[in-house]
Amino acid sequence: MTAPRSEFRKAVARVVRRRWQGLEDDPGTRANLRRAGCIADVFGVPGFHHDLLRPAEEILGRELGDFEAERLAVVAAVLSHVTKDTGGRTPGDFGRYLGNPVSRNQPRISGLRFRRLLSIRDLETLLRTMIRVVRLLQKACPVIALAEVLTGWGSDVTRRELAMEYYAAAPKAA
Repeated sequence: MTAPRSEFRKAVARVVRRRWQGLEDDPGTRANLRRAGCIADVFGVPGFHHDLLRPAEEILGRELGDFEAERLAVVAAVLSHVTKDTGGRTPGDFGRYLGNPVSRNQPRISGLRFRRLLSIRDLETLLRTMIRVVRLLQKACPVIALAEVLTGWGSDVTRRELAMEYYAAAPKAA
């Protein structure tokens, strides 16, 4: 089961696919995004506007609303911490990646941390928590799948798909 994808989520996936690797060539923008402590800080980074916001608006043929722009800002800040793309496109792919055992039959993130992640409702907390998750993942994760999760976070369908795939992949003890 996959979450329904809005035109906005499709546009973000296209922009991220094109622009994420470009952050390697622009260490100033990457550093500024990494330093962003909140969503408002991301809007103060010129590279966010040039590399993500404007291209997403061009793909959609319209300006992003506040709801969409804030989600795109969360995507930009969190992905600035990712240094390796492990592949995957759907929220389920990200859930599976989190649940896959890496050593001693332990998932990449614990069941308790995963349940706390699922309980998050506001974007500021999601931003801080996902940055911690990326660090726990040693800065490697499925980039497009993570962007899908972040843009679809308000949807119970996204969280349900994430949970279904996490627990399908995780050892029973998680």
